[in-house]
Amino acid sequence: MNASHTHSAPPLTETEPVVPEHFDPQYADFVVRQAVAVVGDAVGRLAPARLRYVEDRCRIAYNRRVYDAQGRALDADG
Repeated sequence: MNASHTHSAPPLTETEPVVPEHFDPQYADFVVRQAVAVVGDAVGRLAPARLRYVEDRCRIAYNRRVYDAQGRALDADG
């Protein structure tokens, strides 16, 4: 199991989606079902393990946001 951060997946909540019309409740339900399934599978396969992590800074960044006349961020992907 891996936890990651992406800006290319659809939003998973309706509370404050970045682009409301892109929220898909069926996709959100699918992600929840998959997460529950993988956790159940992992619990059934518990074994000793080593944990490692690395922390670093990414020095490459680009703000793709486009703003309208009122200063609201628009969907940069169109």
